[in-house]
Amino acid sequence: MVTAAPALHEAADPLVDWCRRHALVVLAGAALAVSLEAACWLLGPAAVSFAALIHRRYALSRTHRHFGSANWVTTIRLLGTLALPPLAGYGPSAVVACAITVFALDGVDGWLARRQGLASEFGEYFDKEADALLMLVLCLLLHEAGRFGAWILLPGLLRYAFVVFLMLARPPAPKERRSRLGRWVFVAMTSALIAAFTPFPRLYEPLVVAMTILLAASFARAVSDLYRPRALSAAAPVRAPRLKTRDVQGPDDVVRFFDELAPAYRDLHGDAGAGLQCRLALIRRLLPPRRSLLVEIGCGNGMHLFALADAFDAAIGIDASPAMIEAAEAKKRARGSRGARVSQGGSGPRARCEPHERDDRIRLAVERAERMSSVDDEIADLVLCVGAFEHMTDQRAVLREVARVLRPGGAFVCLSPNGGALWYTRLAPLLGLDTRHLSTDRFVAPREWPLLLREAQLHPVESGYWRFVPAGDMPPALAHTMLALDRVGAILHVAALRGGCYVKALKPAR
Repeated sequence: MVTAAPALHEAADPLVDWCRRHALVVLAGAALAVSLEAACWLLGPAAVSFAALIHRRYALSRTHRHFGSANWVTTIRLLGTLALPPLAGYGPSAVVACAITVFALDGVDGWLARRQGLASEFGEYFDKEADALLMLVLCLLLHEAGRFGAWILLPGLLRYAFVVFLMLARPPAPKERRSRLGRWVFVAMTSALIAAFTPFPRLYEPLVVAMTILLAASFARAVSDLYRPRALSAAAPVRAPRLKTRDVQGPDDVVRFFDELAPAYRDLHGDAGAGLQCRLALIRRLLPPRRSLLVEIGCGNGMHLFALADAFDAAIGIDASPAMIEAAEAKKRARGSRGARVSQGGSGPRARCEPHERDDRIRLAVERAERMSSVDDEIADLVLCVGAFEHMTDQRAVLREVARVLRPGGAFVCLSPNGGALWYTRLAPLLGLDTRHLSTDRFVAPREWPLLLREAQLHPVESGYWRFVPAGDMPPALAHTMLALDRVGAILHVAALRGGCYVKALKPAR
């Protein structure tokens, strides 16, 4: 270990020097390509710079005398990248086909190097600079085709600007650490750039914007990391527990799952307080004019029920989990005791005792939403369901019960994950990640709600999206990415990027 360290340091210095010269060469070539509106002008300088790196390869790495299959794969990727500008003359399809081939080979070289024990500093630099050139060439071609303004050059130039920063600022660490976050952002950014050659601007434009923001954030984080290398090296890697879908056989298994969660149940998908206030603000906007009785199905520990109860004459909370209802009862008792103490300390006999009095109007029941035997027909002004509908095993039966207990003109309001979101339909399956806690979970897409509601004789009157990302169920890097995409989706009104959807439906008046 001690004797190997100096050799590694010596090998790294020439690579760092080449990387800095390469960045200046590529930036000059990119400036020439932009001024002449032809990406081909970048190819010569970039090819010469990479040839110089390969020529010096044996001097830079004394341990591996053969070029190696991994480096040959990287060379093929590099040649494919250099072929993109000439292929642009044959149309976008040729560019997409070549770029996908090059992109598909990315990762093969690293796998080969690890498998054959040929991983090296040279291979690391060769691989990441080939990645950077691919991104820059795609950006230049998109700009040349007029699909984006000059800002599209930013993601392609960020890597080279970062290297110039290293050269001028000379931070404590000579190079950045390769991270899973950075790798994932590169994959997402390159995918978005390739998609931008397709004739679907409403799909690719918001993706490219979002990925550019994330890429810039990734480089900003890399700069920050350079100035605290010791703290980072000493810190143990923190891994989020990977979500694994639990196989359940029926409603009883679902109940047992939530009984286990009840004692320490809390919102793990971000700032719990801010998330609750966001949901409550949306629900209060959707409240019906008449507010005699609120019924919440899947009420859990009552966090929404108790916050909204003061707006109604009475409230009923229903959950299939006895442990959840027990937690809600404990919260109700705590609220009542606080209200009583405040009343005793007031200036009059009725001073500020309303919370205690109103809690007496809240009833809690252990029941499945598919059969609410304790709730009479046509009695509720509002039936509410927040983050629970996806766990209910017979969703059509639930909606029939909702229609039964609603008064004519009463409202059903449901907030749930957006089953049509990009995370559930594309990204999670592509990455091989689970999205369901239980095998019976079903996320409803916005386009499915009208049919489900009309089958239950409910009339949908409003639908939309709310800020929700299951951050606690995914790795941190993905969570940050999806939060950013959710914000982009809210700004650009792209439904596929929104994590949560809501619906309001009315029971027709007679």
